[in-house]
Amino acid sequence: MPVAITRPQPPNPPYAICHHASCGGLPATLARRLKPESFSRYAETPSRNPAGSLCRCFAELAFGPMLALVVIRLDALGFTTRTIALIQTTDSLGLIAGSFIAYKVINRLRHIRAYTLFAVLFAICAVLFAFTPPPWGWLPVAFMMGASGFGLTVVIESWLQYFAPNQLRGRIMAIYLMIGYAASSAGLWAVDFFDPLSLAPLLFIAALMVLSPLPMTAARHHMPDISRPRHLSLLALYRASPLGTVATMVSGVVLGAQYSMAIIFALSRGEGFFGGGTYLAAFTICGMLMVYPIGRRSDATDRRLVLLVTFTGLSAAAIGLISLAETRWLLLIMVGVMGAISSAIYPQATSYVNDYLDQDQRVSANSSLMLAFSLGLLGGPLPATLAMGLLGPTGLYVFVAAIAGSAAVFTLWRMTRRPAAPARDDPYAAIATLPLEPPLARRNDDSP
Repeated sequence: MPVAITRPQPPNPPYAICHHASCGGLPATLARRLKPESFSRYAETPSRNPAGSLCRCFAELAFGPMLALVVIRLDALGFTTRTIALIQTTDSLGLIAGSFIAYKVINRLRHIRAYTLFAVLFAICAVLFAFTPPPWGWLPVAFMMGASGFGLTVVIESWLQYFAPNQLRGRIMAIYLMIGYAASSAGLWAVDFFDPLSLAPLLFIAALMVLSPLPMTAARHHMPDISRPRHLSLLALYRASPLGTVATMVSGVVLGAQYSMAIIFALSRGEGFFGGGTYLAAFTICGMLMVYPIGRRSDATDRRLVLLVTFTGLSAAAIGLISLAETRWLLLIMVGVMGAISSAIYPQATSYVNDYLDQDQRVSANSSLMLAFSLGLLGGPLPATLAMGLLGPTGLYVFVAAIAGSAAVFTLWRMTRRPAAPARDDPYAAIATLPLEPPLARRNDDSP
């Protein structure tokens, strides 16, 4: 009678899937055979893990035009500049308030449900602007809009930082910002097709925000494991990474000063609003194009060296802009150079901080990093205005050069006080230690 022979099964079946977020569901047998450079090319492709990218895209399509639309509506209704500034300040206060509650909501509801909650709140705020009396009725709406927008950003950034290996972190954050810049610009362009005083643009923004959670809810990747989260306040974050925290705040100061005062700089030179828009366009486009090459370089070397070169280059570019301020086309080139450098500070600073953190600290840490960035955004315009009052239009860039130069000195000092960040993660080690499951056995870590 023939004897049945049972062949031993391999420890990991051939249909096993690697659940590492940057692998995008690669078969485990293939993932283990990848060369490091092949793994890097595969991991950094946004199409392999599109959920976060699509969420960011939809959210920024709504973020970009929302506050601008509120300002346009207030101006068309005849409200003063002081009233408009009050609404903008209330939105900024909502950002700060969001830093104290966002990580708690994420830890309690997990990423998918927290993101959905924040997106729905933002969409409700967009519609409420049409049904509440301005300006006093808009104050609580602007506050809630700022807090919910902060929460949306923390969800996406903490998700990306949780799964990003150190050797890809700078590139992943750079792609994230490139998508944000492009989508925000597209959103501003799209609302031009609507009457700003009608309900249509507000409904358009609300619809985009309601659509934004769909990619995340349909994602087949595991969500971050935050079953035992650890809180990391802004002070604790500074103790963990003084340079990264200061650089994040400096990024907010530099961007806040330039974005808020570029129109004033153009008007003072007699170039009108079109000239100011041209400066902002050059600043934004060059920043979007250069953030990835700089992020890629930071993954291959000490991020502190990249930050040092970035701060030094920004200070030199600001000084060069002051000396070339009389020639318009040279001035436009220098504005583009400053945009390219300024936009790269934030992803490098946050990546540097996350290089030192444990997984269970990332949600709280990214909330504190966003708080530092928001404080910088709030603190940048006022001293820049004072510098322009004392030194004329070029005082804006004197201020930027002083801030960037001080940050470069601080970076150089920190490089003498601490060794480089831990060694970059090994792609093979990251794949080999991941749990492998058959496709039918997949389970979303975000489920209760």
